[in-house]
Amino acid sequence: METLNEEELRQLEAMSVQYCLSEHKKGNVQPRKKCCGKCAFRDGSPERSDPYGWMRSVEAWTQDKAPFFCHEGVPGHDQQEPGEALQICAGWQVMQGQKEEAWMDLAHCDGREPDPKFE
Repeated sequence: METLNEEELRQLEAMSVQYCLSEHKKGNVQPRKKCCGKCAFRDGSPERSDPYGWMRSVEAWTQDKAPFFCHEGVPGHDQQEPGEALQICAGWQVMQGQKEEAWMDLAHCDGREPDPKFE
């Protein structure tokens, strides 16, 4: 199998994003009922463990108003699971309507009990 170069990977990612947004706009994408096992919103996830990376993600999600898709159903994603449908991330869906401060609070991994919304 041929390895893709950086430009080809960027193009593939852009096409995947456009596909996901197009399907969402058509009404073909529903939210997951529960977070997947690798969900960025789960307590202790690598995404939440990096406060600065989390802050950049939150800013993008709250400013762009673009949906966040569960990686398990995104075509071409390295965490795509065979047979999984394209779905909105359950954790992202729960946070809709929350103030940015509530989103930022999720980055504090200080041993508190996990929020049951994300389990």
